[in-house]
Amino acid sequence: MFTVIIPVKNRANYLYYTLQTCTIQDYENFQVIVSDDGSTDNLREVVEEASRKDPRIKYVSPNNGLGVGMRDNFEFALSLVKEGYVIALGGDDALLPKSISKAAAILKETDQSILSWPA
Repeated sequence: MFTVIIPVKNRANYLYYTLQTCTIQDYENFQVIVSDDGSTDNLREVVEEASRKDPRIKYVSPNNGLGVGMRDNFEFALSLVKEGYVIALGGDDALLPKSISKAAAILKETDQSILSWPA
């Protein structure tokens, strides 16, 4: 299982495209958790529309949508991961096609528990 966490605030225009890159992945066993840190734009609507098209996408918000700050929002999203691997994205980031399946193959081939690369 791979979980993509996206801790975000006020990035609705970008998040639409970020979520599109998640939904085109060829790896089946993954979910996307978007953790909204009190956005004042239409971020929730963007996520809810995407989740209607792809039920692997989930909207959450710590502190009943009042905002907790970037670090605590990240920790909140991370606390919702129950098993497997985690990929953290910003609200304006993207996944390349097949990136999750390629990461899964590398992890299996190398028998490692973490995969990272330089910026």
